[in-house]
Amino acid sequence: MKQILTFLTLLPLFLSAQTIAVKSFRVLQNDMDARSNFSKQDQNGDKCAIIKIVTTEKGFSFEGDMNGIVDTEYKTGEYWVYIPFGSKSLTIKHEKLGVLRNYLYTASIKEATVYEMVLTTGTVTTIVEDYQVPTQWVTVASEPIGADVYINDAHKGPTPFNQKIEEGEYSYRIELPLYHTEAGKFNLVKAEGKKQLDFSLKPNFGYLKVTTQPESGATVTLNGTPLAGKTPVTTERLKSGDYQITIEKNMFHAISKQIIITDNQTTEENITLLPAFGGYTISTNPEAGATVILDGNPTDKTTPCTFDRLSSGKHTVTVKKEWYQPVTKSFEVIDGKSETIEFDMQPTFGTLNLTAEYNADIYIDGVKKANGTWKGRLISGWHNFEARKDKYITDKKDFEIKTGQEHQLSLHPKPRQGSLDLISDPFDATIKIDGKEYGKTPITVENLLIGTYSIEIEKMGYVTFKKEVEIKENQSHEIKTTLSQGVEVKFYSAPEFGAKVFLNNNFIGTTPFEIALQPANYNVRYEKENFRNIEKNINISTSTNIIESLEGLPVTVNINSFPKKVEMTIGLKKVGITNTTQTLKAGIHKVRLERKGFKPLYKEISVLESNQKIKLTMQPSEHRSKGLAMLYSAIVPGLGQNYLNRGKGGSLTLAGITYGLGIAALTQYNSAVSSYENYKTAETTTERNNYIDEAETKYNNSQILMYAAAGTWLVNMVWVALIPSDNKRFKNTKPSIGFNSQTRTLNYGITMKIGN
Repeated sequence: MKQILTFLTLLPLFLSAQTIAVKSFRVLQNDMDARSNFSKQDQNGDKCAIIKIVTTEKGFSFEGDMNGIVDTEYKTGEYWVYIPFGSKSLTIKHEKLGVLRNYLYTASIKEATVYEMVLTTGTVTTIVEDYQVPTQWVTVASEPIGADVYINDAHKGPTPFNQKIEEGEYSYRIELPLYHTEAGKFNLVKAEGKKQLDFSLKPNFGYLKVTTQPESGATVTLNGTPLAGKTPVTTERLKSGDYQITIEKNMFHAISKQIIITDNQTTEENITLLPAFGGYTISTNPEAGATVILDGNPTDKTTPCTFDRLSSGKHTVTVKKEWYQPVTKSFEVIDGKSETIEFDMQPTFGTLNLTAEYNADIYIDGVKKANGTWKGRLISGWHNFEARKDKYITDKKDFEIKTGQEHQLSLHPKPRQGSLDLISDPFDATIKIDGKEYGKTPITVENLLIGTYSIEIEKMGYVTFKKEVEIKENQSHEIKTTLSQGVEVKFYSAPEFGAKVFLNNNFIGTTPFEIALQPANYNVRYEKENFRNIEKNINISTSTNIIESLEGLPVTVNINSFPKKVEMTIGLKKVGITNTTQTLKAGIHKVRLERKGFKPLYKEISVLESNQKIKLTMQPSEHRSKGLAMLYSAIVPGLGQNYLNRGKGGSLTLAGITYGLGIAALTQYNSAVSSYENYKTAETTTERNNYIDEAETKYNNSQILMYAAAGTWLVNMVWVALIPSDNKRFKNTKPSIGFNSQTRTLNYGITMKIGN
């Protein structure tokens, strides 16, 4: 037998009246148990209030009002009852002491606040008896599972739940976040079998979908908390109820509004964003290209330019350009509007056209600008101008440049000169000064600039006289000489001309050349890049020709050919396939190219320097396949003639004519079909007559054009058939096409010249 506790009062008689009463009810201002120490949350996530019920008795049960009871705990000497804020009343029950029903709280119940309730009751004594307690199973299931089960306000665990408990009447409460609470009562009677409670919980949540126009990408704040992601955005589950949303995006005005989330529904909000920006186009006169500074910050734009998005409000723009005064303006940007602002810039310059005689160097304010002539802009004010040239006296001028005006200025440096008298015996010898002929002796050369000159006096049959002379300013100089008779010597080099010749280490000319020398022994040296030098001693006694064969040094050359991949022979040696890089001795080489379908190419190439590029072009052989030409012309009119080297590029005009006629025929045919369809749907007789006439005309035109295309194609085939593959006859073969406007027919013909 199981022992249980029964409760009896110590009063002489059983009381028929209520024995539970509230002695006092007050707020415990300094008690933090509900806020931090032992806080609990209700189904809405809010912190519960705690009613600390002081009593010396046990066995009490408690029932809340429509807000319910979250939890009940027994502490020493008191019960702690957790209730949602805003609760109004409490029912207190005891098996022996009776019921205190719907006690109204004397103070408002606030969130996370502790209250004390002191009870007065009768006294209960305990008698131990042997007693068999009747029990029965109760099971609780919910959809979805995991809901909290409360029986008589005591938390029992999550669904699915089952437990054996005593017979009797019980209250229950099923709670799951974001679902409506299910509550009620049930009687548990052992004889009736187990009690099964099944609940399909109703959603207490919905969803929110927010879209924005004209642009997406806005942030959404819900009751002050930003949502993850940007518009378009759909939230996870939200508890049903009222919310405030705020939509924000850069360059648009923020929008706030109240919304309602409905059970198991998706609330859609399409928000139209109002622009907080406008546009401005900035231009400058009289010239574009000014840099733009916006609100004190440099931009990468130059005028004319457009700022598509400027935040609404006041802005300041400064434009700067070389040669102009900076200009600053303030303007106001209005929501959604685009406007234009123009800047009239004032010049800070004048224009100067400057010439310097003798192509002298032009200096402006000490900086070299050009030679001979200069035109440009200068900042207004005084500037220094100079014309400098070697062997000339510099011309300097100070000149004022005025704003907006064009000026002309010329500088004239003065040459520093002397003169030279040249006399020879015999006279009538040719005079060369620094290689330039000045006439024949005797002669006075005036106005020679100061400096050193190389003088040569030449006469056929005489040894050239050479001397250097220094000309000084404002002085006259004289050279008088008697020419010595000599012998004529001609210098040559092979296989290439252009070798430098030195006689007794003095340069005398570049081959081929002729010079008069005195009979004597000489040391002669030939020099040419990429060739070995030749040096030897010679005796000159009579007129003679001196020819030296130069030996080339190995150099690398790039040999390309058209077409590519041609077998190449250099000299007697096959060297491979073009295009190719070869190492050859500088000089002349014989090259042979051979490829099927092309004429053999025999050519001498001159190799002079390393990395030299040589391009060789082969000509097609005379024989071409007639069958292949016919196939080409069948596909593209005129292509066969071009293949057989007849008609050249003009023959391809046939392709344009044939295809053009075909396309025109198809266009006319489609247009005729369209007119016929209009004829079938026309409502009046006049419209039908017009449409059928139009359809017939366009159809006839399409037939004429199609016949013309076919005829052109046929002429093309006949033409290519009459061209022999050896190209020795029927030269200058040409087609002829004519149109007879009276009979509306095309006439075709072929004109050819027979013979070689």
